[in-house]
Amino acid sequence: MIEVYIQEIETCLKNRCYFAALALTLTLPDICGAAEYPDEASVTKRYINWYDKYIGDNERKDRDTEDSSYLNGEVIYNLRNTFLHQGNPTINKDKVKAKENRFDRFILILGDATGFLSGSICVDQGNGAATFRGMIINVTYLCQKICMAALCYDQQNGSNILNDVLAIPQEFFTQPQNREDYKPDYSAFTKQLNEQLHQNGINVSVPESRISDTMDKMISQSVQFISEQSKLSQYLDEISHGSISDDDKDKIINIVLSSKSKQEIHSLFQKAFGNTAAKEYYKMIKPLLKNYPGKAG
Repeated sequence: MIEVYIQEIETCLKNRCYFAALALTLTLPDICGAAEYPDEASVTKRYINWYDKYIGDNERKDRDTEDSSYLNGEVIYNLRNTFLHQGNPTINKDKVKAKENRFDRFILILGDATGFLSGSICVDQGNGAATFRGMIINVTYLCQKICMAALCYDQQNGSNILNDVLAIPQEFFTQPQNREDYKPDYSAFTKQLNEQLHQNGINVSVPESRISDTMDKMISQSVQFISEQSKLSQYLDEISHGSISDDDKDKIINIVLSSKSKQEIHSLFQKAFGNTAAKEYYKMIKPLLKNYPGKAG
């Protein structure tokens, strides 16, 4: 799954959808941190510790001086929170402990350059020093840095990362040859279900084969529905030469696939489109209704 996320991030960057790329990128340390520290309950600790271990510590070692600013786990976690929860891609310096990384100004450049600048101005008038710290970073540089670390981590620890995710590409449904490459793992789900049964005092364990059979039947039904949906959509585009609006096409498809008789389809068409359009649309799809029982009213 990490590879899929990174491919989408790269697509977003290529199409200059920088905020979308940043949002997905900032979730990668969450995902990898959960795999690295499965017994740690604190999301904050998992995120910061993973980032520092695989990215931040290397940047800290490459600093010019001990007082030089760098992107550590605290900064990135703070950016994650302000951006994903408040929509503001910036840093709240009051929530960063490391003095050298408490930026007064954090500027994100939306572009395809790769790099960052950081600096500080120290003013001392005899009564003590005041320091202003700033960082300017390009979003592409930040996304690529985190993606590279996450991809390397995934290649080394892939079996521990998102191994119970059931997010299936639509091609699995529309292109049968792809189904052989997709073998869902129901072990985590089976374990969760059995733990819930035991917690409720039910001394029964459901075998994974039963879960697998049930899910396979559901997937089979979905395959059939999506396949019919795709064929009907293509048919409507061809017979109408693209003259049917997307909204009407969606309504036609939903009515046809959810109805059990010609009468039901005809009746729902009239309610959805009015008498004139209903007759026109029904005439279009009539050749596809041979296996539906009854006659249109």
